Amino acid sequence: MWGVLLFTLGQAIYLTGVLLGAFNRLFGGIRVLSQELLWWSGLPVVFGLILVALDLVFLIRKRRGDADITFEPPTSTDLTVVLTAFNDELSIAQSVLDFKSHPRVRRVIVVDNDSSDQTRAQASAAGAIVVCHRLPGYGACVHRALTEGSAAEDPALTFLCEGDMTFRAYDTDKFLSYIRTPRS
Repeated sequence: MWGVLLFTLGQAIYLTGVLLGAFNRLFGGIRVLSQELLWWSGLPVVFGLILVALDLVFLIRKRRGDADITFEPPTSTDLTVVLTAFNDELSIAQSVLDFKSHPRVRRVIVVDNDSSDQTRAQASAAGAIVVCHRLPGYGACVHRALTEGSAAEDPALTFLCEGDMTFRAYDTDKFLSYIRTPRS
């Protein structure tokens, strides 16, 4: 990114020098300034190109290391549903019951992001495993939800959703359609 920005800066300086040179030719003026701009514009262009070349070299080298990554399809399409929740008292129980009704769902875990209402109690009453996450921020809550979901080993798949009914149990089938399973 810095290489592209430096290259662009150099091009902008060069264009400014050219425009000043044209202006000086037409109306007379300080020719030295446009010549200095043209000369100095080469520095950010060269450094930008060097940075871009280094990025490409490191990117290609990094990509070569990815060749040993393999994908092993899960042995089962059963899954754990993890729901992030923040003040979802009105919808969390319905969401938990909806997902629990799906035949592939083995458990529903609700990661409560320190709600101030009855979200935890509603989720627990609906039969979910409830984890209270006190660190602020959605990203931290999602990370905790994925950590909690992947801790259970019986279903190899974890399905991350929201507790506000944004996602429903039938979305599980959409998710599973992307999962390759071993051929029998």
